[in-house]
Amino acid sequence: SVDLNDNARSISVDMGEFYLDSKKVPVNSDDDIFLEKTIIANGKAFKVSSVLVGVPHTIIFTDNDLKVEELEIDGAAIEKHQIFPKKTNVNFVRVINRNEIFVQTWERGCGYTFGCGTGMAASAVIANQLNKVNNSITVHSIGGSLEIKLNNKNNTILMKGSAEKIYSGETE
Repeated sequence: SVDLNDNARSISVDMGEFYLDSKKVPVNSDDDIFLEKTIIANGKAFKVSSVLVGVPHTIIFTDNDLKVEELEIDGAAIEKHQIFPKKTNVNFVRVINRNEIFVQTWERGCGYTFGCGTGMAASAVIANQLNKVNNSITVHSIGGSLEIKLNNKNNTILMKGSAEKIYSGETE
């Protein structure tokens, strides 16, 4: 959508298809899909679910938001777990209600991040697959919020977020 001066106020992005197939994610597992499986990382048991949304993402549902120190320790341990041959992004998700979730992301190779579009989309997919949320939800992160719409007939994701001009420049 645009404002009266033709400036974008929001942008929608077709995120393409998501894949639950363990071999595509990839996850070293005999399970066809990797939903709600227990792994041990950093000496703790985590119930995880994985999906490919352009890149591999692993989702862990939590009742409370994590402290940054917890994200750094547990996120790094899960990212590099032997079950993920290409490593994985790690998303800790708190379900607010059937229409909203809050996501904290540990990005593969980068660390804690304020917001990750593919991670927010992946979190919506897994929450929906596990019947925790509806097909159209708001996903919140420290960095902002996105609207995610899932089409489970063709496994596609539509993401919509606010647009804001943050820089303008000129070349010589």
